[in-house]
Formats: sequence, C-alpha cells, structure tokens
Amino acid sequence: MLQSFLKEFNAAVHNGTTDKLAVPTTLEKPYTIEKAPFYGFMFAGGMTATFGGPKINPKAQIINTEGQPIPGLYGAGNAVGGIFYDNYLDGSQLTAAVIWGRIAAREALARAKAMKG
Repeated sequence: MLQSFLKEFNAAVHNGTTDKLAVPTTLEKPYTIEKAPFYGFMFAGGMTATFGGPKINPKAQIINTEGQPIPGLYGAGNAVGGIFYDNYLDGSQLTAAVIWGRIAAREALARAKAMKG
C-alpha cells in the first residue's frame, strides 16, 4: 500500500498534478519521496482553532449582530477564534482558553448568584 502511494505521489510530482491526488499536497514545490528508509504512522487530522468565531466582549459574553451581549452565553478558547490571519501558531489558543475560560466562569457564576437571589 505504501509503495503504491509513493509511486502515485512521485508520478504526480513529476507531472505537476499533485492537485489531482486524493489528498492533494499543500506544498508549493513538493519533492519526490524516493530514498528509503520510509516510516509511516497512523494519525487523525482535526481542527485546532477557528479563524474567526463569535465575537466576545471583555466579560467573555458572546455578542449578537446588534452589538449586544447574549444573556448567559459565553465563549472561550478555540470557539472564539483569535488573531490569526494566514497560519496558526501551535498552542497559541491554550492561553486564550485559560484566560477567557476563567473570565467566562466568573461571569457565569456571578450571573447564577444574581438570579438565585
């Protein structure tokens, strides 16, 4: 299976057709893979962060389309995106998750206490 993939991939690199592969390469100038040893491992892709997300205010409240906070709805971490433009800096959402998560938790607790009475 790996050998057939390498054969197909290398042919696509030589022919300039890597965009036609089942999983196209995102490299601008991909290299062929020809020199052994080769190593393979299982992995699963996933979304690490959004490039956008709902807008929040300094209390971590999600803002509606009229610019008003939605009562009881808070955002933190990857859900609120970040300051990314063209790429994602590994781990950069961890700090945002901690900071906005704490703020959201404090605000939710204060809201719950106020509603209780």
